[in-house]
Amino acid sequence: MRKCAITVWDYEDNIHGGHASKDYKPVKYEVEAWCVGGDEGVKAYFFVDNMICVANGDDGGWWLVDRFHMHWIHEIEEAVHAVAEEEKKISQDKKNKTAR
Repeated sequence: MRKCAITVWDYEDNIHGGHASKDYKPVKYEVEAWCVGGDEGVKAYFFVDNMICVANGDDGGWWLVDRFHMHWIHEIEEAVHAVAEEEKKISQDKKNKTAR
């Protein structure tokens, strides 16, 4: 993970909950984001006003996929940590089965 300057496009009006009308014009955000996988793609996290935004990326192109109010970050962090702990258990179980 590293901080990168990226351009993110909101194609579906995800900043307002998604489901853009047919007349919707994509909105461009030039942001400093914490990027997983670097500035060429995978996931990026950044702020717009009081929201934490999530973008997906591929080959340097980024599109907004989600946003949530800042006050949810600690509970989301706990959820991601719980998923990571579960993944560790699953991986260990697979190692144990192969070692038998």
